[in-house]
Amino acid sequence: MSSSSISSSSSSSCHFRVHYDMTFGERDVDTFNNVTEDSYGDGDRGAENFNYGVDEQLLVGFSGQAGRTSFIKFDLDELRDIVDTSSDVDNATLNLFIGTNFITTEGMLNVHILKKSWSGGAKYGSPATNGEVTWNSAKHNQTLWDSPGADGSGDRTGPITSKNITVDSQGYISLDVTEGVEHMIDTGNDYGFTFSYNFSGGLEFVSSESNEQYRPYLEVNATVSCSSSSSSSSSSRSSSSSSSSSSTSNSSSSSSSESSSSSYIGFFTFGENTIAQYTGVTEDTFLYSELADYNFGEATTLEILREMTPGLKNILIKFDLTALESLISSSAYIEGATLYMKTTSLAQDGIEVAVHQINRDWNGGTGIGDPALLGEANYEFFMYTLDPHYVGRWSVAGCLGTDLDVDHVREEMSRNTISESNTWYGWDVKDSVKNQFTNEDYYGFILRYPVLDGDLTFGNGEFYSSEALDSDNRPYLVIDLGVTSSSSSSSSSS
Repeated sequence: MSSSSISSSSSSSCHFRVHYDMTFGERDVDTFNNVTEDSYGDGDRGAENFNYGVDEQLLVGFSGQAGRTSFIKFDLDELRDIVDTSSDVDNATLNLFIGTNFITTEGMLNVHILKKSWSGGAKYGSPATNGEVTWNSAKHNQTLWDSPGADGSGDRTGPITSKNITVDSQGYISLDVTEGVEHMIDTGNDYGFTFSYNFSGGLEFVSSESNEQYRPYLEVNATVSCSSSSSSSSSSRSSSSSSSSSSTSNSSSSSSSESSSSSYIGFFTFGENTIAQYTGVTEDTFLYSELADYNFGEATTLEILREMTPGLKNILIKFDLTALESLISSSAYIEGATLYMKTTSLAQDGIEVAVHQINRDWNGGTGIGDPALLGEANYEFFMYTLDPHYVGRWSVAGCLGTDLDVDHVREEMSRNTISESNTWYGWDVKDSVKNQFTNEDYYGFILRYPVLDGDLTFGNGEFYSSEALDSDNRPYLVIDLGVTSSSSSSSSSS
């Protein structure tokens, strides 16, 4: 194992940045829910003062000579809790699902930032009551649009992004609204977006009131200093599952018996990723039952597999966390720990992947699919040996021995369903990191199909390893250290 290096010489200062992926919307997989309002305005004669706040569609385009346009906004208070300034936002994408396409000639869909406060309303195509958005008004009987359909310069900005829409456009479309989200962070006004167009015909987007899996959502990627991230109430790395991607939330809350001189320590990142504070600390490999004598310690990817016919791959990863011993004196200060890994572009099968603590030392090795050298891990050995008395062997091949927690702890720490390519997934490993720190045994984690109800789990997944060519894709471990106090005798963690 290479010696660890650190880009910061002080545990009380922040010299690294932490990346967050999060989604805002009303899907079950979104990081933040109960944040969306949407509606549309109908310029058809007699409907100009109707509200559509609970309609299942968002209309954009022409119906005869009448125009229609939609309005959508997201409450970004949670994002403000995470970022320090708008410059921390790397990118933001508005995702809308085209339910029906009745365009007759292709053209551009333009996105604008709204300048006026408006209210989504609670009508399904009936006369608006006070304060509800319509074609004529941002708030019925209270605030008119400068021009019907929010078409005036006082109603909206110029286009911030555009997308070509054809007669064949279907499903989700993604719109870059980074400029809009940055503007809302700067101004504090979450007025959201509206649309203009130059195509003939129109579109029906699915609204936040419709089928859960097709609802609109806003995806935001941000990179913040640990001083910003340490004050956030929650964070997630996913994608959406969208994705789903399953999201893992971190919270930073702590208490101590005395608080008169307490101070926050912060987030610390271990790994070979560009955002890591501590580097030269990672070993990883995967074990393959069909190449049981082979080592993959320097492969650029980590593979997991379970087939109906013989075929099993498990991932091992560990981090040298001895640097923690100079930062804290007790595992009670560890308030959170999350293992992050990114899937490759390979299609993922939706396999469930559980993470467990490994209970014996192992050697990642130097192979890229080569016969293991002496001392290297493979499917049969945690450290390959020629000893005839089974020295160095896993108690069950593949590091699967769970009786008495010999190879790894039987109880899983967390699990994710791996269904999206090029997506970050996070596993909560706090309890394991606390155990490893207490025992000073940094043997790391195995990622495998779940021990409990795992008989239903088949499929494959592929992640980038610590040897990935692009260091931005390499796995890493984020540890949240709680408060210290010169006057306290004890501290409790949540």
